[in-house]
Amino acid sequence: MISLVFVYSFFFISLAAFFPYLQILLRNNGFSYSAVGLILAVGDAAAIFIPLILSRVADKTRKKRLLILFSGFVSILAFMPLAFSQKILIAIIFIFICRSFNSSIIPLLDSVSISYLQGNSSKYSIVRTMGTVGFIFFGIIAGVFGFARSDSNKSIAMIYGCTAGIFFILCFFLPRTFDSNRNDERIIEHDQIDSSENSSWLVFDKRSSKRSFLYFMVAVFFIKFSNSAIDRLLSSYIVEILGLESRFILFIALGAASEIVVFLIAGNLRQEKGVQPWVFLIIGATALSIRLLICSLTSSIIIFALTQCLQGLTYGIFHIGAISYISGLVPPKNTSQALGIYNGFGISLPGMAGSMLGGQIIQNYGYNSLFATYGYVAVLGVAVLLIFRRNLLIFQHKSV
Repeated sequence: MISLVFVYSFFFISLAAFFPYLQILLRNNGFSYSAVGLILAVGDAAAIFIPLILSRVADKTRKKRLLILFSGFVSILAFMPLAFSQKILIAIIFIFICRSFNSSIIPLLDSVSISYLQGNSSKYSIVRTMGTVGFIFFGIIAGVFGFARSDSNKSIAMIYGCTAGIFFILCFFLPRTFDSNRNDERIIEHDQIDSSENSSWLVFDKRSSKRSFLYFMVAVFFIKFSNSAIDRLLSSYIVEILGLESRFILFIALGAASEIVVFLIAGNLRQEKGVQPWVFLIIGATALSIRLLICSLTSSIIIFALTQCLQGLTYGIFHIGAISYISGLVPPKNTSQALGIYNGFGISLPGMAGSMLGGQIIQNYGYNSLFATYGYVAVLGVAVLLIFRRNLLIFQHKSV
């Protein structure tokens, strides 16, 4: 578990040097808001298919650690030309490569964690929380000392290369049991025993599970589409509208800090109290809608800081709910593939659509219109969860 903690920590440190700066990198290279939205959308499109392919390969070959190493190495190489290209075609090519493999790491790491921790929500939330701690640590250090300057792509590229490089090295220390058939067989046997005792994996017909997963994905699409305003398009708002320049990363870290307590509480409630994932999903979607609608009404730095504190609900509790739902619905041998589908079609696809449309909205109408529009889209996600809540309650076990 210690190796997982370090790997998650440095992976999210590298993400803190990647995602918050990506929009700013492109703006520094002279791209307009609409061009930035297009480039980010291509990155999200890339993050749909390659992670699915690698997740399927991981489930078939059980070479998860090797695939994580390969994905990390390629994403580092592709980031460097992306950071300095002023031609849109070059930027599109390298963001496609970079995002493809960087996004493949997340479902593979989560699959590794779920397998190793044998579906323990409380332990998973601790490991995942340490990733958030790493994200916050980087945000504070970068914000205070300013070594990753918002006006210097060179400094950003150097910091990302260093942090992603450390993550790459740490991946060599992931337990080898994740790559072995023997370990997977042990997990499957364990789950079969639990199923016979009506404890861990609940067996139900495939038609019901597929229908339930479909309703879940529809709700997630609306919610993650709305969330793209925060995940993809917020950095320039903080730098250009709020005027915080390199200190913008401190506000990103503030949002991440609110996730820590929520991760731990949600993981404990799921594991010990058996709270349904649907409850976490509805709370997260509702909080997201409120957060965006508040941002649409004012550009006050104080109000914005307060809305950042809602991220524990808009992302943290929603993430625990989604991972719990998927791992409860899918057999252990198919976890990587299911998480790949979720990350591809539930996160990257709506992120692509949200980035592309969001760039156009910002260009023509401004950020307030963006936040208002996406806040109402999140309401649609809440509606889907409420309408089909019975279909999302078809399993009752306590795995992650």
